[in-house]
Amino acid sequence: MCFDLGGVLVRITVDMAEAAARAGVAIDRSAGSFLDFPPFIEFQAGRQKGDDYLEQLGAWVGCPPSEALAVHNHILLDSYEGTHELIGELNQSGVLTACLSNTNAPHWHEMRQTDRFPNVRDLRLGVASHEVFLEKPQSAIYRRFQDLSSAALGAQIHASEIVFFDDTMPNVVAAQELGWQAHHIDPSRPTAAQMRLHLGRLKLCAPF
Repeated sequence: MCFDLGGVLVRITVDMAEAAARAGVAIDRSAGSFLDFPPFIEFQAGRQKGDDYLEQLGAWVGCPPSEALAVHNHILLDSYEGTHELIGELNQSGVLTACLSNTNAPHWHEMRQTDRFPNVRDLRLGVASHEVFLEKPQSAIYRRFQDLSSAALGAQIHASEIVFFDDTMPNVVAAQELGWQAHHIDPSRPTAAQMRLHLGRLKLCAPF
């Protein structure tokens, strides 16, 4: 059972001004979106060092690098309601719960190593773009996930056995082309209910 993180398990914002406001950092209000900031994409792909990224982010938005990390980390807002309970049910059922995420080292630490996002922390396997130097929707990252999942279980996992949820349609399509049971999730609506609907059909959890 594989989950994307942002937009599926974790509510996020990519608006720099909103992230800065939540962090309590004064920046240029016209800073724009993280997705339009090339160093952010490079950072998620593991191709840029953290210090260099924060220096460039600080210069872009008009704050010291020491405050840029707080702006960056406040992309992460909170967990979607009901997702922690869903992960718990799946873990108890014996399903291998995992995530496949385009992310970066500070966010990975926040989600996997702290108590801030218990739904993500409780996943049994995590595969992150910055660690494997691959990104969705590249087919190679899905194959890498499949290999790591098989190693974690000590048995070969076939593509058709992987259920995958992502909020970005190209990522869903790429997984489907490899034979995964991939489903699109709308981040503007309760995500746990959408996933339960799909999983209920597979008799893996209660649908509501």
